[in-house]
Amino acid sequence: MTYWIGKCIEAQRSSTKLMSAFQHIESTRSRIDDSGIIQKHAYEELQNSLVKSRLYPHDDFERVLKEHQKNNDSLPSLEEFEELYRKMKVQLEEEVAERTLALKKTRQKMNKKNQQLVESRHKYEDRLRQQQQALQQAREEIERLNGQLQVERRSKQELEENLDQKRQQKLSIDLFIQAQRAECKVCLVEEVQVLFLPCRHLVTCEKCANRLGQCPLCRENIQDTIRVFWA
Repeated sequence: MTYWIGKCIEAQRSSTKLMSAFQHIESTRSRIDDSGIIQKHAYEELQNSLVKSRLYPHDDFERVLKEHQKNNDSLPSLEEFEELYRKMKVQLEEEVAERTLALKKTRQKMNKKNQQLVESRHKYEDRLRQQQQALQQAREEIERLNGQLQVERRSKQELEENLDQKRQQKLSIDLFIQAQRAECKVCLVEEVQVLFLPCRHLVTCEKCANRLGQCPLCRENIQDTIRVFWA
C-alpha cells in the first residue's frame, strides 16, 4: 500500500514538472525566431510576468530594470532579473542596515542632546528660581528698610518739632525774664536804670531809686548807686 502511494506522489510531481515546462515553452514560443533562438523579453511581458503576477513590487521592478540597462541595451531575461534582484536586495539590505545603524546612532546622539538640554533647562530653572527668591528677599529687605526709614524720619520730625517747641518756650521765657528784668519793680512802668551798692541788684528806675533807702529785694541799706545804660 505504501509503495503505491509513493508511486502516485512521484507521478503527480512528474506531471507538475511537465505542466510547468509546458507553460514555460508556451510563454517563450512568441519569442522564438525563425532560427529557433529565444529573443529577449519585451517590457510588457516582463511586467506581466513579474509585477502583475505580484511576484515583485513595481518600484523594485523599475529599479532592477534601470540597474540592468546601465550595462545592457536590452531587457533582462527572467533569470537575469532574479539574479540581479537578489544582488540588489542584498545591497539594499546592507544599505538599510547601515542607514538603520546610522539612524540609531543619530537617535542616541539626539536623545543624549535632548537629555543635556533637559538638564540644562532644569539647572537654568533652578538658578532662575534662586534668583527670584533672592530678588524677593531683597525686595522685602528694601521694604523693611523703607519702613524703618519712614519711622526714623517721623521720629526725627517729632524730635525737631519738640525741639522747636522747647526753643520757642525757652525764647518766650527768656523774653519774659528779660522784660521782667528791664521793668522797674516799684513803679512797673519805667525801665530799670540804677544798680544798688553794695548788693548790686538792678531793680528800679532812677526816680524810684531816689526815694528808696534800702534795696527792695534784699533789704540791705543802699550806700551808693550806679546809673546803667542799656545797649
